[in-house]
Amino acid sequence: MNADAFTARYAKAFNSGNVPTLGSLYATAGVLRHPMMGVLEGRAAIEGAEGPMFAAFSEVEWKSKKAIADGNVV
Repeated sequence: MNADAFTARYAKAFNSGNVPTLGSLYATAGVLRHPMMGVLEGRAAIEGAEGPMFAAFSEVEWKSKKAIADGNVV
């Protein structure tokens, strides 16, 4: 999957609040540097943190203007 396809899938999952699908886009040992929650390590931690965020901020919409990939990092 290229960077643009990945970000399209990410935006769809994020904007629909689909935590399992969003989590599946991260590697099992993936790392998310979140501006509000710091560093989240592992898919389970990412899913566990994002669920309450979607509940608290249901009107947030994620958009991408340009995706850049470096190996397996987008």
